Amino acid sequence: MSKIERIKSFVEIIGIVSVVISLVLVWKEMEQNRILAEANFDLMITENSLLANQTIAENPDVWLRGCADDSLSAPELVTFKAMVVNKNDVTFYRVVKSLRIKETGTSQSDWAEFVGFLHDNPGARKVWTEREKTLSAYREKMGMAGINTWFRDIQAALEGLDKEGGQIKDH
Repeated sequence: MSKIERIKSFVEIIGIVSVVISLVLVWKEMEQNRILAEANFDLMITENSLLANQTIAENPDVWLRGCADDSLSAPELVTFKAMVVNKNDVTFYRVVKSLRIKETGTSQSDWAEFVGFLHDNPGARKVWTEREKTLSAYREKMGMAGINTWFRDIQAALEGLDKEGGQIKDH
Protein backbone atom coordinates (compact mmCIF):
# COMPACT_ATOMS: atom_id res chain seq x y z
CA MET A 1 0.00 0.00 0.00
CA SER A 2 1.49 3.34 -1.01
CA LYS A 3 1.89 6.27 1.29
CA ILE A 4 -0.90 8.19 -0.47
CA GLU A 5 -3.32 5.28 -0.11
CA ARG A 6 -2.53 5.06 3.62
CA ILE A 7 -3.12 8.78 4.04
CA LYS A 8 -6.37 8.48 2.06
CA SER A 9 -7.52 5.57 4.26
CA PHE A 10 -6.61 7.50 7.41
CA VAL A 11 -8.54 10.58 6.23
CA GLU A 12 -11.57 8.40 5.41
CA ILE A 13 -11.46 6.89 8.90
CA ILE A 14 -11.26 10.36 10.41
CA GLY A 15 -14.26 11.37 8.27
CA ILE A 16 -16.28 8.36 9.40
CA VAL A 17 -15.40 9.01 13.06
CA SER A 18 -16.38 12.67 12.62
CA VAL A 19 -19.77 11.69 11.19
CA VAL A 20 -20.38 9.25 14.06
CA ILE A 21 -19.40 11.89 16.64
CA SER A 22 -21.67 14.48 15.04
CA LEU A 23 -24.57 11.99 15.06
CA VAL A 24 -23.96 11.30 18.75
CA LEU A 25 -23.95 15.04 19.45
CA VAL A 26 -27.21 15.51 17.53
CA TRP A 27 -28.75 12.63 19.50
CA LYS A 28 -27.60 14.22 22.80
CA GLU A 29 -29.07 17.57 21.78
CA MET A 30 -32.38 15.92 20.90
CA GLU A 31 -32.38 14.13 24.26
CA GLN A 32 -31.73 17.42 26.06
CA ASN A 33 -34.57 19.06 24.13
CA ARG A 34 -36.89 16.19 25.11
CA ILE A 35 -35.93 16.56 28.77
CA LEU A 36 -36.47 20.32 28.57
CA ALA A 37 -39.88 19.86 26.93
CA GLU A 38 -40.86 17.37 29.64
CA ALA A 39 -39.77 19.81 32.35
CA ASN A 40 -41.76 22.61 30.69
CA PHE A 41 -44.83 20.34 30.56
CA ASP A 42 -44.41 19.54 34.27
CA LEU A 43 -44.05 23.25 35.03
CA MET A 44 -47.21 24.04 33.07
CA ILE A 45 -49.17 21.39 34.99
CA THR A 46 -47.85 22.70 38.32
CA GLU A 47 -48.59 26.33 37.45
CA ASN A 48 -52.12 25.48 36.31
CA SER A 49 -52.72 23.41 39.44
CA LEU A 50 -51.53 26.27 41.66
CA LEU A 51 -53.68 28.75 39.75
CA ALA A 52 -56.74 26.50 40.04
CA ASN A 53 -56.22 26.03 43.77
CA GLN A 54 -55.50 29.73 44.30
CA THR A 55 -58.74 30.69 42.56
CA ILE A 56 -60.66 28.29 44.78
CA ALA A 57 -58.91 29.62 47.90
CA GLU A 58 -59.73 33.20 46.91
CA ASN A 59 -63.39 32.38 46.22
CA PRO A 60 -64.38 29.60 48.63
CA ASP A 61 -68.01 30.69 48.83
CA VAL A 62 -68.38 30.64 45.04
CA TRP A 63 -66.67 27.24 44.89
CA LEU A 64 -68.85 25.67 47.59
CA ARG A 65 -72.13 27.11 46.30
CA GLY A 66 -71.23 26.31 42.71
CA CYS A 67 -70.31 22.71 43.52
CA ALA A 68 -73.60 22.30 45.39
CA ASP A 69 -75.48 23.77 42.38
CA ASP A 70 -76.75 26.69 44.48
CA SER A 71 -77.55 29.94 42.73
CA LEU A 72 -74.66 32.14 41.65
CA SER A 73 -74.65 35.68 40.28
CA ALA A 74 -73.51 36.12 36.69
CA PRO A 75 -69.94 37.14 37.69
CA GLU A 76 -69.78 34.29 40.22
CA LEU A 77 -70.93 31.82 37.57
CA VAL A 78 -68.14 32.96 35.25
CA THR A 79 -65.63 32.46 38.08
CA PHE A 80 -67.06 29.04 38.94
CA LYS A 81 -67.00 27.89 35.32
CA ALA A 82 -63.34 28.91 35.10
CA MET A 83 -62.63 26.94 38.29
CA VAL A 84 -64.22 23.79 36.87
CA VAL A 85 -62.43 24.20 33.53
CA ASN A 86 -59.12 24.63 35.38
CA LYS A 87 -59.77 21.49 37.44
CA ASN A 88 -60.64 19.58 34.25
CA ASP A 89 -57.56 20.81 32.41
CA VAL A 90 -55.16 20.05 35.26
CA THR A 91 -56.58 16.54 35.54
CA PHE A 92 -56.47 16.00 31.77
CA TYR A 93 -52.83 17.04 31.49
CA ARG A 94 -51.82 14.98 34.54
CA VAL A 95 -53.48 11.94 32.96
CA VAL A 96 -51.81 12.62 29.61
CA LYS A 97 -48.40 12.94 31.29
CA SER A 98 -48.92 9.75 33.31
CA LEU A 99 -49.94 7.80 30.23
CA ARG A 100 -47.00 9.16 28.25
CA ILE A 101 -44.53 7.90 30.83
CA LYS A 102 -46.54 4.69 31.27
CA GLU A 103 -47.69 5.33 34.85
CA THR A 104 -51.15 3.90 34.27
CA GLY A 105 -51.88 3.57 37.99
CA THR A 106 -51.34 7.30 38.48
CA SER A 107 -53.41 8.21 35.43
CA GLN A 108 -56.26 5.96 36.55
CA SER A 109 -56.14 7.44 40.04
CA ASP A 110 -56.24 11.05 38.76
CA TRP A 111 -59.05 10.17 36.36
CA ALA A 112 -61.09 8.36 39.03
CA GLU A 113 -60.62 11.26 41.45
CA PHE A 114 -62.00 13.69 38.86
CA VAL A 115 -64.95 11.41 38.06
CA GLY A 116 -65.70 11.16 41.78
CA PHE A 117 -65.47 14.94 42.14
CA LEU A 118 -67.99 15.45 39.34
CA HIS A 119 -70.27 12.74 40.72
CA ASP A 120 -70.32 14.24 44.22
CA ASN A 121 -70.69 17.88 43.11
CA PRO A 122 -73.77 18.40 40.94
CA GLY A 123 -73.00 22.03 40.09
CA ALA A 124 -69.51 21.19 38.86
CA ARG A 125 -70.89 18.25 36.92
CA LYS A 126 -73.50 20.44 35.24
CA VAL A 127 -70.96 23.10 34.24
CA TRP A 128 -68.46 20.48 33.04
CA THR A 129 -71.08 18.56 31.04
CA GLU A 130 -72.40 21.72 29.34
CA ARG A 131 -68.88 22.74 28.33
CA GLU A 132 -67.93 19.27 27.09
CA LYS A 133 -71.17 18.93 25.10
CA THR A 134 -70.49 22.28 23.43
CA LEU A 135 -66.90 21.30 22.64
CA SER A 136 -68.04 17.89 21.35
CA ALA A 137 -70.58 19.50 19.04
CA TYR A 138 -67.92 21.76 17.54
CA ARG A 139 -65.49 18.87 17.18
CA GLU A 140 -68.11 16.79 15.37
CA LYS A 141 -68.89 19.68 12.99
CA MET A 142 -65.19 19.94 12.25
CA GLY A 143 -64.83 16.19 11.65
CA MET A 144 -62.92 15.60 14.88
CA ALA A 145 -65.50 13.52 16.75
CA GLY A 146 -62.95 10.81 17.50
CA ILE A 147 -61.20 12.98 20.07
CA ASN A 148 -64.24 13.10 22.36
CA THR A 149 -63.14 10.03 24.33
CA TRP A 150 -62.37 12.08 27.47
CA PHE A 151 -65.98 13.26 27.61
CA ARG A 152 -67.53 9.90 26.65
CA ASP A 153 -65.42 7.90 29.09
CA ILE A 154 -66.16 10.23 32.00
CA GLN A 155 -69.87 10.33 31.12
CA ALA A 156 -69.98 6.52 31.08
CA ALA A 157 -68.24 6.33 34.46
CA LEU A 158 -70.64 8.92 35.91
CA GLU A 159 -73.64 6.98 34.61
CA GLY A 160 -72.24 3.84 36.23
CA LEU A 161 -71.86 5.64 39.56
CA ASP A 162 -75.37 7.07 39.21
CA LYS A 163 -76.77 3.56 38.84
CA GLU A 164 -74.96 2.47 42.00
CA GLY A 165 -76.49 5.48 43.79
CA GLY A 166 -75.29 7.63 46.61
CA GLN A 167 -72.32 9.87 47.10
CA ILE A 168 -68.98 8.95 48.56
CA LYS A 169 -67.77 11.82 50.70
CA ASP A 170 -65.01 12.05 53.28
CA HIS A 171 -66.40 12.07 56.79
